[in-house]
This record gives sequence, structure tokens and C-alpha cells, in this order.
Amino acid sequence: MLVKDKTLKAIHISDTRQSTNGRIFRVSSGVEVIADGLFANYIKEQKELLKQNEDSPIRLACQTRLDMIDEITTVVLPKSLKSIGKNAFRGLKNLTHICFPDGLEEIGERAFYECENIEQIYIPQSLQKMGKGAFERCDGLLKVFLPIGLKIDKAEAFWDCSHVDFYRYKRDKNTLKTQQEAIDPHLLLSTDSPFYQMK
Repeated sequence: MLVKDKTLKAIHISDTRQSTNGRIFRVSSGVEVIADGLFANYIKEQKELLKQNEDSPIRLACQTRLDMIDEITTVVLPKSLKSIGKNAFRGLKNLTHICFPDGLEEIGERAFYECENIEQIYIPQSLQKMGKGAFERCDGLLKVFLPIGLKIDKAEAFWDCSHVDFYRYKRDKNTLKTQQEAIDPHLLLSTDSPFYQMK
């Protein structure tokens, strides 16, 4: 993991850890910015190396790295994180779990493009900007929890997410105990609940 000036600029496959449910990528505490193209650039670089080294032992190493990237199911973000760059997690097709910290202010354009196995996300109240296509083509996305007051163009940010339902939550971060509470289906019954479904 290459961190400079509190910005995560590059990854190494050794930054991931195997778990029973796939591979975990944990961003170091203290990181405030995830650079543009973090995973997209890494994947592109490994694919180019594959093409250039068809008859070389390097090919096997590149393919192994790409396979390990494909196994990432969980991304753990630090409380210090303020911004996720453009295309940062693009290409993590098997990503299922990501938990955005309170304090996150920006999600860049196409940051999670084609992360097609994420089913639900909780957007913290601190978020101020969500880029165009931030969750574009996340086909598996079913539920998105947004704070009241966050102004985003849902059609633009969640382009081509045909099965998604949006929920607004009314509690502030001091009374919302956990993100898991936000996704409890029993709390989604009416506008009297802390969360209600948007039409």
C-alpha cells in the first residue's frame, strides 16, 4: 500500500487478506483520500503485463494477482477517510460489502462502476458530493440508504441499477446506533419509522 500525504495512491496484492467469505482489502487508518483509479489502474496494469509476457513466468504471477483481485468481497475503510476518487474501486466485480465511515465527504465519478454484487449501501450524513455514475452498473444493488438533505441526482449516480430502492433516514448520526440498524427491514414500515422508502 503506497500512502503519501494521507492519500492512498497504489495497492499491492499483499494488502489483501483471505477470509472465509472471500478476500478483504483494508485501507490503513489515517488515510483521508483514495486516489483516482486505485483498483482500475492496477487491473489495467496487470492485464497489460499479461499481454506483454505471454510466454514468460511473469504471466502466471500477473494472472494470480488478477485472480486475487477477483476474490475481493469486502473493503474496510478507515474513520479518517474523506474522499474516494474517480474509478477507485472500478472492476471489483465480486465486492459485496463496503461500509462508508461517518466523515466521508465525497464519492467520485464511477468509483464503484460495475461492482455488480453489492446489494445495499448506507450513505453517511457527512457526504456532500456523489459523482456521476458513482454506482453505475451495480446490477445487484437493491437498497440504498440516504440521509435527508443530501441532494443527488439518483438517476445519474445510480445509472443502470434497475432493481434498487431508495430509503431516506431521519435520525442524525448521534442517534443512529449502527449502520446495521439502518438496514433492518423491520424499521422500513412507514414514514413514522426512522427510515422510509422514497417513491
